Amino acid sequence: MVSRIISALAALTLWAGIPGFTVHADETNLLNNSSFEVAGSTADFAEYWEAGNPDNHGSMDGNVARVDWDRSRGGTWIAAIMGTWVGTENWGTYWQEVPASPGYTYTFSTWFYADNGWNPGQHGMRLEFYNAATNLLSASTQLLGAVYASWEEKSVQAVAPSNAAWARVVVYATGVSASGALQFDAVSLVGEAPEPPEGPGEGEGPEVIPNTNLFVNPGFEIAGSTTNLAYAWEAGNPDEHGAAGGTALRVNWRPLTGEAHATIRGTWSGAGTGGFFWQDVPAAPSETYEFSAWFWADSNWSTGEQGMKMEFFDAQTNMISAAPLTFGGIGESWVQKSIQAVVPTNAAWVRLVIYADNVGSAGALQFDDLSVMLLRDEARR
Repeated sequence: MVSRIISALAALTLWAGIPGFTVHADETNLLNNSSFEVAGSTADFAEYWEAGNPDNHGSMDGNVARVDWDRSRGGTWIAAIMGTWVGTENWGTYWQEVPASPGYTYTFSTWFYADNGWNPGQHGMRLEFYNAATNLLSASTQLLGAVYASWEEKSVQAVAPSNAAWARVVVYATGVSASGALQFDAVSLVGEAPEPPEGPGEGEGPEVIPNTNLFVNPGFEIAGSTTNLAYAWEAGNPDEHGAAGGTALRVNWRPLTGEAHATIRGTWSGAGTGGFFWQDVPAAPSETYEFSAWFWADSNWSTGEQGMKMEFFDAQTNMISAAPLTFGGIGESWVQKSIQAVVPTNAAWVRLVIYADNVGSAGALQFDDLSVMLLRDEARR
């Protein structure tokens, strides 16, 4: 059992010091010791997944260990996050990072197995991107849901932001129970280069990559000018393609994943009778977009109207049309809502809005893990 606190990232190593370094990653697993066959400082640790062994681009902490429980996917060893039967921690995490190429599409996949007694509060996998100063740029999370006593592969995919220097894969569990263990093996991170741009024709906008979350900071993990504002959801930070107002804030009350989420509060906030968040993404005319988000509301929350909208604007920022979805029935458990719409032929921007008007005096609407995608083929429903 490994249970110790790992220090934050040290200075960047040789990779970051190579001028013009580019990762040509197509079809190649970029992770080191991806099946945990090579031990670290002890048999319980795995090289490249242990802080400082051989560098500070990996870590494993909490109720975790490298184990040989006779169910490896191909070798002898696997990784495990265990219940409190092995220690006092009720969580565990593994991560490893590799140099990232901006604009590449990265797919993080691994095989999972869980004992019948395994019952965490949450477990999942996350693909994170950091800049050269090790600031988090974006994160895409795949919650695992039910995992059974047979191997099953899960994956999550995201595009590296334009200023990404590192791609980090994370497997985690929180609120673990007394029994069982989550086990995983054959971890993979593969990068795919973008198609060479042909250059836009007259009147055409930027290329939009299908089946990829187009939001910046979709989980509100990156703060804006203050901790209660979110980067890319704050006017002027970094541009005018996002804003929040009224009773809306970035908070850390009960995030679905990560460390932060968004809220629209009741009039108890003293900030008005309604609130909103919105962000623009480039439009692909005549294509179908899907906007989704996870919601939670206090039992005493009330509002005249709450919902989400897709608004379409031309290049001069004139509104063309809107596709709204209003809803009630949000309670004290996370639930996902989504809406789809076809982009008008003359649209340049899609604005994604979450709002509440005429709010009551108590409670708050909360939301996290937003997604907006251009749907193609298998993603279209």
